This record gives sequence, C-alpha cells and structure tokens, in this order.
Amino acid sequence: MSYQFSADWFTHNANNFLAVKNILPATQKILEVGSFEGLSAVWMTKNLLSDGGEITCIDTWAGGEEHKVIGMDLSIVEARFDHNMAALKEEHPTKSVVKCKGRSAVEIAKQIAQNNQFDLIYVDGGHTTVDCITDAVISWEALKRGGVMILDDYLWQDRPVGPLHPKPAIDAFLNFFYADLTVLYMNYQVAVQKKP
Repeated sequence: MSYQFSADWFTHNANNFLAVKNILPATQKILEVGSFEGLSAVWMTKNLLSDGGEITCIDTWAGGEEHKVIGMDLSIVEARFDHNMAALKEEHPTKSVVKCKGRSAVEIAKQIAQNNQFDLIYVDGGHTTVDCITDAVISWEALKRGGVMILDDYLWQDRPVGPLHPKPAIDAFLNFFYADLTVLYMNYQVAVQKKP
C-alpha cells in the first residue's frame, strides 16, 4: 500500500525534528494537533517514535480558512489520512496511531483527563491567534517534564502578522511560560523544552 499526499507542508521542517531526536532519543508518546492528510504523522512515526510507541493525531479534518482560500477539496482529506495511517500500520506494525476527531481544545482536554502525558507535542492546528494560543496552553499541560513542544508556522508568509496568524500567539505563549521552558530553536517553527 502506498501513501497518498496532495501537498507537502512538512518535510522542509524535517531538520528541526531531527534536532529534537537528539534531545528525546526514546520517544514513546507523541501528540499531533492538526494532522491533515497525515504526512507529518507518518514522518514522526518513522523517524522519531520508538518501537511500541504511540502517536495521537487530533484534527477536525474540515480544514481551515487557509485551505478554503486556495480552493482545496477538503472532502477527501480525512479519507486520505485514514488511508495513510493504514499504510503506516502495515509498514510499522509495532507502532500505534490513535485518531481523535474533533476540536483540538476538547480533544486535548480529554487526553489530560485520561492522564496522558506526551514526550513530544507538535502544534499545527488552527492558524488564528486564538486557536494557536489555545492549543499551545492546553497542550502544555499534557507535555511531560523534559518533553518538547514544536509550534509551527511562526514565520508563516500567507497572511500578515495579526489576529489570523500564529506568531502573536506563540510570542504570548513564550512570555507566559518563560520560567518553565527552554527555547531550543526559533525559525519557521519554535521548539521549547519543558523544564524537568
């Protein structure tokens, strides 16, 4: 079974994730907020997740305004995600994928309520400032001490910086939690490690 992806908005950031691998050599649990067709989930599972590990993928699979503006057919995104996760399971049977369909704030809260803690959290869900700050703050509670959170689209060029952009949210998050984190890198993405 082969993978099916219509767009690649992830692999240009692969080196950022490889840098995290040096910090988290044994990653058992990954949370991905915003999975789209699953390209990043496939890559993280293949390259970061340990055997016996689990990746939890949260998405509405309805897309965001940025997808609608470019006329993307969103009706097939979830089916592609499901296909790609089946192909991934076939290729890596010792690694698990948990699919959570719904609004990220609700689904992350469910993970917290179930006492799920993650080694790595990748936040690439809604791109509005409100969506991004909500995802980052709630996800922080689900991140293990010593774990790493990667926040995507810090330098996103599709929109000017403002209420429809992740940058103000990421800046606010860094200011709110500065005493409890270490910034690992800041480029198109921002990675932070939760202090032990």
